[in-house]
Amino acid sequence: MAATLILVLIATVAAIFALIAALMWAANRWVGRFVAVAIGIVAFAYFAYTEVSGAIYCAAEPTYIPPTEAEAALGSEGMMRFNCDSAGGAITYFYLFVIGPILTASLGFLTWRFWRKGQHA
Repeated sequence: MAATLILVLIATVAAIFALIAALMWAANRWVGRFVAVAIGIVAFAYFAYTEVSGAIYCAAEPTYIPPTEAEAALGSEGMMRFNCDSAGGAITYFYLFVIGPILTASLGFLTWRFWRKGQHA
């Protein structure tokens, strides 16, 4: 199941990258280079933001959940809930530390390419 979700994540991120590249190409072709570069900068900034905010969220302090009265009567001490500590968390970490940096670097390179080559990118 996790492998399927990872493959879906990779395909979705690839489709998003292709859509952004197509938007940049169309903007460069029919509107101008600066609009294409602006699209690239906004996309780069958004995905960099999602990586940083996701890393901050996953590194946050755990939440203490006190025991119910019945659990306390049995001597339970409650439990700690850690962010991103599940199978979904593993996929989140995969995005944050593998897929996200690849996407951000690719968007940065694509934006740089449009900036350098101008109307003939």
